[in-house]
Amino acid sequence: MSDTDLSAKKAATLYFDHSATTPVDPRVLTKIIPFFSESFGNPSSQNHALGWSARNSVEEARNQVAKLLGAQPLEINFTSGATESNNWVFSGLFSYLKRERPQEKIHIISALAEHASVVEPIKYLEENGVMVTWVKMSPMGQVTPEEISRAIRPETKLVSIMSGNNEIGSLNPIKEIGALCKQHSIYFHTDATQTVGKIPIDVVDMNIHLLSFSGHKMCAPKGAGALYIRRRDPKVLIDPYMRGGGQEHGLRSGTVNVPLVVGLGEASRLALEELNSTRAQLTEMAYTLWNGIKQIFPEATLNGHPTERIPGHLSLTIPGFSHAKVLPKLGGLALSTASACSSDNPHGSPALHALGMDTKAMESTYRLTIGKTTTPQQIQEVLEIFRKIQKGSSH
Repeated sequence: MSDTDLSAKKAATLYFDHSATTPVDPRVLTKIIPFFSESFGNPSSQNHALGWSARNSVEEARNQVAKLLGAQPLEINFTSGATESNNWVFSGLFSYLKRERPQEKIHIISALAEHASVVEPIKYLEENGVMVTWVKMSPMGQVTPEEISRAIRPETKLVSIMSGNNEIGSLNPIKEIGALCKQHSIYFHTDATQTVGKIPIDVVDMNIHLLSFSGHKMCAPKGAGALYIRRRDPKVLIDPYMRGGGQEHGLRSGTVNVPLVVGLGEASRLALEELNSTRAQLTEMAYTLWNGIKQIFPEATLNGHPTERIPGHLSLTIPGFSHAKVLPKLGGLALSTASACSSDNPHGSPALHALGMDTKAMESTYRLTIGKTTTPQQIQEVLEIFRKIQKGSSH
């Protein structure tokens, strides 16, 4: 085993970065493995048993994802993940509207604290003539229906607000925003990557028209995700993301990655089955971890909403304990100072900026996120690491 492998193994023993990615559930892995070997058929090959078997497995996975979201199977379109799904929403909807209603102005409402795969495509549209309103977050790190309502115009065609903020963990009032969009006949899109499988989501009850998510945040393999596109009341019309072979209802051509899709389906089935217990487990352990950290660092503050949070998500600022002081002393503890997708951003976290945090505070902010594989013993080990850091600073 190489030094790199040993280092990774050590870090994995205290893995507190589940908002970046999660380990594949062993039950999911067991389900996937046969599709790399004996069940290797192409689901588009419908003249023999291997193709039929692959097609049936893909459709089973589509049903499993649909049940998790309260959707219909035909409304689930498989993608490589939320980044692709988000890009598809803006490119597909914009191109359809421009072609079918060339004289109509287009206005989009979103927030700069959204994931980069939402912000950057919208900025591209903005550069090409689409009107955009970037709404602000509340001091609790939420986008309120009132803020959305103030931004709505006659030309508004789409509102895009994430269900839970990946940086600070606050849950947005998605159902209320969805009801507002329905009232004004506006499409509502949500990036639900951080919440699918952790909180109940029902796209009909929440009046969601488009929903993106990635499987690797919920113990499915990387490279698998989905875009929910509503088919009635109203039917959302959107242009294809890729053209060619007609797969995914003609909207995303290309041979379906059967093993990863099967894994996404199985992870969705397990997430729905274990939703209540997982939510309670993550919430309780995050409460224990936060209380322990607060005892060690009384000056520490929790960022975002204190209760309306993604289960298992902690974003905290510890004044006087900068990254330069803390990170070298973490040993095998894997945490984050930003989301995996914003760690290369020289300006720091968009969500922390939106909260009005200055550079000094950002440099003392940490994200610890708990997953299904986290144990109470690991919580205590993390607290012991922080105790040693605190004691070391007082010498």
